[in-house]
Amino acid sequence: GVPLAAAVGRGEVLTAVRLRSGGPPLAAGRRAIHVPLADPGAAARLSPGDHIDLVAVADGAVVVEDAVVIDVDRGSVGAFGASESGRGLTVGVPTDRVGPLTAAALGGRGGVHAAVRPAA
Repeated sequence: GVPLAAAVGRGEVLTAVRLRSGGPPLAAGRRAIHVPLADPGAAARLSPGDHIDLVAVADGAVVVEDAVVIDVDRGSVGAFGASESGRGLTVGVPTDRVGPLTAAALGGRGGVHAAVRPAA
């Protein structure tokens, strides 16, 4: 039930590196989109499968309700060896929210922040 990261040949041993990391498969009517977060440290607190709302920083408007985290950017090492948190997420959102989310995340609304939804 986990998608492959690359093609696997007949008889090849299947290891974790050949499997795509990430959360649940994308549901019908949803699209996967990478979203940089205004607060990169927030990405480090999220995991694939989490349900979040994406909020425009500029005005606090909820841009997407109940987005599903598919993958979280890995942290990296910055200048002088300082650890940096992940910078963004790949989320599954309804198709009609892709445009507004892109505009909020990359346009003039100050980016987006992730608000974790309570577990169902």
